[in-house]
Amino acid sequence: MMTEVLEKIAFEDPGPAVFFGCPRWPLICPAAPQPHHDAFTRWWLENVGGLPTPEDVRKFKRRLEASNLLLDEDRHADLIHADLLAAGDPEGGIPPFDPEEEAAAYARVGIDVRDDPHFAKLFELAELGRLRASKRSKSRDPKAILRARSVKAEKALRKTRKAAAKRSRTCSKVIRRSPLRDPERDRKILAEIQGFLAVGVGVRFTPLKRELVSPHSSSPLLPATTTGRSTAYDPVIQLPPWSKASLPLTGMAMGIAAGNQGAVDFTLHLGDSGIAYARGVGELLFARRLHRRITDALKLKCPRMGYSTPDLFFLVEQGEGERPHLHGVIFAPADKALRRHLRDTLSAAVGTDWKPPGRDKTQLEFGSFYEPAGWVKYMTKWTELTKEKVGDNVFACSWSMTRNGKDWYETVRGGRGLLLPGKAVLYAT
Repeated sequence: MMTEVLEKIAFEDPGPAVFFGCPRWPLICPAAPQPHHDAFTRWWLENVGGLPTPEDVRKFKRRLEASNLLLDEDRHADLIHADLLAAGDPEGGIPPFDPEEEAAAYARVGIDVRDDPHFAKLFELAELGRLRASKRSKSRDPKAILRARSVKAEKALRKTRKAAAKRSRTCSKVIRRSPLRDPERDRKILAEIQGFLAVGVGVRFTPLKRELVSPHSSSPLLPATTTGRSTAYDPVIQLPPWSKASLPLTGMAMGIAAGNQGAVDFTLHLGDSGIAYARGVGELLFARRLHRRITDALKLKCPRMGYSTPDLFFLVEQGEGERPHLHGVIFAPADKALRRHLRDTLSAAVGTDWKPPGRDKTQLEFGSFYEPAGWVKYMTKWTELTKEKVGDNVFACSWSMTRNGKDWYETVRGGRGLLLPGKAVLYAT
């Protein structure tokens, strides 16, 4: 039937709609070959050559998934054609594809295309294109807009603080050493660690720069054999001493040490009375005042229920358009009744006069703490922005958790420990 339509159109011109519609039929996607790899591996083979390494997956897979490059062949072609049909060609004076007008134009020359499978495919693609166009034209989710503003403000504040610190060292008449702690450096280290763990690759630590592994490295950390291994070597990351590590790395160490002992992550929203108390005038600042109030409540009520006072640490977070809330780690009991009592105690300590905004219906949420490094990275995402809103004190921690985190950090750093991904975040030497 396709041949008959083209032959008839060659001699009779039913109008501009037919001229616009006919060339589109050959655009229907041919059958794609059956893939023998996942979409990322196939794209890498075709555009880079060779199979991707775990590091390639970590660095590039998420970026490619954000685009339409990793869709299967048929779906990718369908989306392109759907957008073309819905948009038309404004510069060429060609309107968007209208199935009804197209069918009427063919009917004027005596051809019925309504039952043709090719026309049905064009109709389906045109509807898909209009749906995609309507979604793009709608205003973005308010939460997404606020999240984007928070990310932008956080980047600007980090850049400003870094420039101010550099300017302070440059203008000083006294020769100073470089600062002991570098949060920006530690954020990059944490992001690298979390990136390897996210793709199922263990990470080995070292205190020495010369032991870092490169393609031509003679590092003693290279394994003697690769039997049964998917890679030739473990990624090796240099960790600074504990005394020179800042919040991203110390928080990661405390989180992993607590995760090994059964702690869980939590998110706690603050009530109006809790925020007013934290902002009160006194010798303690925002996070420390909240920590003191929470620990006092736990020490008072937990022994009455027959379990010891749980240790915890948390960071305060407040993005654009948000209220202050806490992300942290706590040793919560497994028993449902005791955990319900802990939930009531924590909520009362930070103010039960909390009003659920939007989709958040629970004041306190416990998580599984599946990946401590990823959770700490999430906790520290808007640290500088939060400091601008509530003050510099945004972190508070129980002393025992600090001690355990330091012990874990120094053990894996000095012992060249291997951090494994997954729920069991144990290390092996």
